Amino acid sequence: MKKIGINRLLSFLTGKKEKSGYNIFLELTNLCSARCQTCLNSTMTRPRGVMDFELFKRTVDTSAESGLFSNAELCGVGESYLVEGVQKYFDYAISAYSGRGVSTTIVTNGSHTSFIPEGISHVDISFNAGRKETYERITGLDFDNVVGNIKALARSGQLKDNTHIHMLVFEDNKTEIMDFARLFKDTPARLEFSFKYENQCDAIENKTLRPFRTSKRYPCFYPSRTVFATWDGTVIPCPHDFHASVVFGDLKTMPLSAVLASPARLDMIKRHKKRDFSGICRDCNYNVSFRGKIFSFKADRVLSDPAENAGFRAMMRTAGLEYKED
Repeated sequence: MKKIGINRLLSFLTGKKEKSGYNIFLELTNLCSARCQTCLNSTMTRPRGVMDFELFKRTVDTSAESGLFSNAELCGVGESYLVEGVQKYFDYAISAYSGRGVSTTIVTNGSHTSFIPEGISHVDISFNAGRKETYERITGLDFDNVVGNIKALARSGQLKDNTHIHMLVFEDNKTEIMDFARLFKDTPARLEFSFKYENQCDAIENKTLRPFRTSKRYPCFYPSRTVFATWDGTVIPCPHDFHASVVFGDLKTMPLSAVLASPARLDMIKRHKKRDFSGICRDCNYNVSFRGKIFSFKADRVLSDPAENAGFRAMMRTAGLEYKED
């Protein structure tokens, strides 16, 4: 078993600085093909659109040259692969960031994922169930289409160790972990299981499994270590602020340095350091610990390799779930 102990990721998830660097989200679009129960995209009130390529390039260049960032997420709360000509966005960002030692990440629901961009550091394909009926109820997507896309990527040799097929495990799908593992056991990707269920600023029910429920909260890394740029250049605290109710600045009219120094951002950071999680953060459960809640396994070894399978079984026991042989 390999807990997803990527130092870069853990530094962001815990708010602890690894080397140096902020995380930047570049929301190519907030349009989405899914209607996930775990997400507020379908009820979002802010305008929808696609990031202008010139704004995208300017933001990539500025953030890459600043030396402040160690990772760039080429996505936001929408599905980036819906953007017409998205490959030019990916290629431009990967080239600019890799030359500065900045890693790049894409999170996708797989519905339109026909290729993995060359040079990408990490790809996360969200697939939150193991059976067709449950998957389609949770996501609103076509099970066979998405499975077909993932298998096609595997056949073409594009799925590698840096691609994770991710299952958020919660009350509605907890009995389908084995189905999920069997579904993708012949792919060369990694299977990632997350037991950290976000309540989207308390807008949805917290369905975290009981063994993984924790209540101690920490200053959130989003306001202090992340820049979330929406498709129109507005900078908001985090992807959980779907309606852009708090604004730190506008990259169309402000330099990145001014956004980072904005009074609204500095005030939120100050309040978080004092454990004052007021406003949109008041009842959010994102800033509880991630430790021991995210697990990663080699997909083609999880059911067969003794060491990998032992870790998988241990995860199942921790979750209070039964491991069932074929």
